[in-house]
Amino acid sequence: MNENRPERPYLQFQNQMSRLETVLLLLYLPIHAFLMPTILGFVFQKAGITYSMMQLNVCYYALSTVIVFLLSHRFLRRSFDVLCDRLWGVLFTVVIAYFLQQALMYLVAIIELPLGINGDNQNNEAVQDMLQYGFGTMFGTVVFLAPITEEVLFRGAIFGTLRKRNRLAAYAVTILLFGLLHVWQFVTPGNDWKYLIHIIDYIPATWALCWVYERTGTIWGPIALHMLVNAISVTALRSLA
Repeated sequence: MNENRPERPYLQFQNQMSRLETVLLLLYLPIHAFLMPTILGFVFQKAGITYSMMQLNVCYYALSTVIVFLLSHRFLRRSFDVLCDRLWGVLFTVVIAYFLQQALMYLVAIIELPLGINGDNQNNEAVQDMLQYGFGTMFGTVVFLAPITEEVLFRGAIFGTLRKRNRLAAYAVTILLFGLLHVWQFVTPGNDWKYLIHIIDYIPATWALCWVYERTGTIWGPIALHMLVNAISVTALRSLA
């Protein structure tokens, strides 16, 4: 029954990242997530350079973007060809994903209310603080540099690799690791492991980013969505500041 019906496009997902690119990016991922800020802070201190958290954050993402681009520029180029072939479909999917993500965010907020954790995201508070000292610089970093770096690493290398083996595992692992990237640094100073519950905050965006990559077949789809989400979020955080 229905044996001749073509498979749905998103089930025909093909990862365009080569094995070498995947290995190199996965090796760099823990450096980006855990070591790079410490390395940069150490280098600045040894050089006698006084720096703010905003300046450290800008250098961190600028350097990571360069490294990720060097490791994956061929993948980005191949994926750009797919974007050009499916431009309007990709843009439509990005818009749909944004509204789906917003709806999921409201659902998560409702779930968080009885847990008493709604509105206590220290990552957002840190970004909000840095925006007061350089909105243009932070806007450029969060909207243009961070999405490229994080999408290539998390959607391209992690999700793309796992998606070929197990769709559910690809979503689950990517959501967990992407959420952990944004919360772990706020756990370690006081060893407050309960803060890991804030990984929940990143489920809507991570799901939407994976969904866009899966549906469009180009990494530039989730990059565009990530840029859109960050641009709106940063603008909103500035108004709250």
